[in-house]
Amino acid sequence: DGSLTAVTTVTTVSTVAAVTAITNALPAGTNVIGGAHKTTGRIIDENAAVLTVKRAKANVAASQTQSTVVTAVSAKKIRVLAVASVCGGTATDITFLSDSTAISPLFAQGANSGVVLGYNPDGWFETTAGEALKVTTGTGSTSGILVTYCEV
Repeated sequence: DGSLTAVTTVTTVSTVAAVTAITNALPAGTNVIGGAHKTTGRIIDENAAVLTVKRAKANVAASQTQSTVVTAVSAKKIRVLAVASVCGGTATDITFLSDSTAISPLFAQGANSGVVLGYNPDGWFETTAGEALKVTTGTGSTSGILVTYCEV
């Protein structure tokens, strides 16, 4: 029910045997308290599943519609954990898509500038299961895109 019970008895544990008795009584399991947790090259999601962190890059020309950054994976969502995107000498807009549906706002990249979404273990956005991560770019110049993601 989510309520807390006050502890009224405090016992001093002074021997290894006492500590061992306590830890042996604890149930084994993979319970995770809170959200996602990072380990090297892996992330533990909200369902305690261990996911591999992956990376992708793409150079997408201006005025492209639905250009693939990460190919679709059958029955898996692509959860974007971090993004860096920089365009060339002419300002260019960029929007991330789940196949053909926008899953991010339009990011207005200034000339020789861009957008960075720092590491977010819960993800900035994700595709629909079985759909590719794509981008649409506005007129301007080519955008270089780096994405850190996992498949959920």
